[in-house]
Amino acid sequence: MHKLKPNTGDEAKPTLFIKIRQFLANFSAHYESKRKQERYDKFFKQREISFLHDLHRLRDIIQRRQSKVVFCHNDLLIHNIIHDDKTDSISFIDYEYADYNYQDFDIANHFCEYAGVEDFNYSRCPDKEYKREWITKYLIYYLERKPTKDEVDNLLDGNNIFEAAAHFFWALWALVQSQISTIDFDYLDYAVQRYELFQKCMLKCD
Repeated sequence: MHKLKPNTGDEAKPTLFIKIRQFLANFSAHYESKRKQERYDKFFKQREISFLHDLHRLRDIIQRRQSKVVFCHNDLLIHNIIHDDKTDSISFIDYEYADYNYQDFDIANHFCEYAGVEDFNYSRCPDKEYKREWITKYLIYYLERKPTKDEVDNLLDGNNIFEAAAHFFWALWALVQSQISTIDFDYLDYAVQRYELFQKCMLKCD
């Protein structure tokens, strides 16, 4: 999937910051529900959190990294990965968020998805050695050769900032959903959890 090239021949633009700005444009800090408003104010408003400041800080670090832009799924959680026991093959479903994006983002976001959604638990996410092994196998397929240590280290080194990007992305997505979705799920609480993880990841990037 990451090997797909744009049909136009033009350089592909990463969707990450385009989507984040769309989320910010579609979100209002005012809730009809008193309970939701109090929850939002207690965590976000009282801490004087500025999403635009977070966005600019994140963008500045990512742009310095010069990550490759490839065609990404952008939502590789467990429910979107299908394993066929008969052929021992894997396929992806639900391409709602698929678009050109940073290669590092798709990888880091996938690692974040190990935490689950309904019973979100970040302790399930892989450690550094697991990530190194996974990235090595990924690069063997992507490059069609054995990767160098520097190539593996490069993707591994970008993991913290792009995990931060993934947490920020889904925190903002969840805030939008907390105002428009009719699904019985606490999107606001999920947004708080993902934003807290974004902050923790950013501490490792300073």
